[in-house]
Amino acid sequence: MIQFHNAKDINGHVVHINEVTKDNRAEHYYCLGCGGEMSPVLGDKREHHYHKYRLYTIRDIVSRWAPEADHNDTAAYIANVSKLTGIDPDEPIGIPLESPARWMMLGAAMAVQENGTTVFDYFAMLRGWDACERGKWKEE
Repeated sequence: MIQFHNAKDINGHVVHINEVTKDNRAEHYYCLGCGGEMSPVLGDKREHHYHKYRLYTIRDIVSRWAPEADHNDTAAYIANVSKLTGIDPDEPIGIPLESPARWMMLGAAMAVQENGTTVFDYFAMLRGWDACERGKWKEE
């Protein structure tokens, strides 16, 4: 998983994750690259980092990555991914480390939606998931 350690505050100042406390975590932070909103993660189990987008459901995720503005039939996309996974479009998918199968189903369903079943490589998807789980991808 890519972990972001820097973000901009509302005034454009760069704020390292170590400068964020439980008192100021509710302020607005933005990605240095794209300007998208980010949220600080200050848990006890993992390294503190910024989390991007806050997408928790199939509807949230598909609407973000396959919007109608890009000429997608977003409603049909959501319905198909929901049908393939068996997950309601508005049901929270869960935390990836706690519900990895649900996230893998989501990824597979979206890949099938985008490419069909003949070119889909299940093993490539599982290798990617494994690399994320082992912390192979991190922001430098």
